[in-house]
Amino acid sequence: MVLASPRRLRCPKCLRCPSPGQGILGDQGHLSATVVPLRQSRLMSLIEAGTNVLVGFLLALLTQIAIFPLFSLAVSVADNLLISGILTVASVVRSFLLRRLFEAVRASRWK
Repeated sequence: MVLASPRRLRCPKCLRCPSPGQGILGDQGHLSATVVPLRQSRLMSLIEAGTNVLVGFLLALLTQIAIFPLFSLAVSVADNLLISGILTVASVVRSFLLRRLFEAVRASRWK
């Protein structure tokens, strides 16, 4: 059995650009040979982490309200909100810092 080398795809606009797997679209709609990794901004990292934590906060609060009585733990809704609020602040900071750490690791691999 003879294996043929894979055919190199070309840009449909000019037929000279490298294949899509080897480049990105440039300003003119042609493929560029330069690969630039996409990067999430710090603001979007914070928004993503905040949204994630807000959903987690609501889920945890509802879970605490449902589960604590099963263990004979009498905690008021106000206390549940305070506890959840303190842990939420810690969670937002943790999520944001981990996201930035992973972004820094990913970015260092592209240098």
